[in-house]
Amino acid sequence: MERLKIDTEWEGQVPLVSVAGEVDMANAGDLVRAVEEAARDAPQGVVLVLSGVEFMDSSGLGALAGLHQALDQQQRKLVLATPSVAVHRILDLTGTLGRFLIAPDTAAAAEMVTGE
Repeated sequence: MERLKIDTEWEGQVPLVSVAGEVDMANAGDLVRAVEEAARDAPQGVVLVLSGVEFMDSSGLGALAGLHQALDQQQRKLVLATPSVAVHRILDLTGTLGRFLIAPDTAAAAEMVTGE
């Protein structure tokens, strides 16, 4: 398994933060910092592309929940695009699946952020 790779691209004014590999206690803070950095220039919110995540532990889940709460308090959105089986599993098992906006692809996710 790949440790963690994070890349950010922009679709208009919406950052697409793509995550691949393992998200765990050792690197969940890196994920938080990457999303927070992207959010600085994103007035409406952030898309987190999770199709490449092979493993996520409770630290990763905590990072997602914290980011969701922080953006929500600023009246911005965090949309999870194409979550992998590993991400879907932890969200489902912990009963948090319904707390997040989830999109089947990045285009739909960007539209959910902008409302267009």
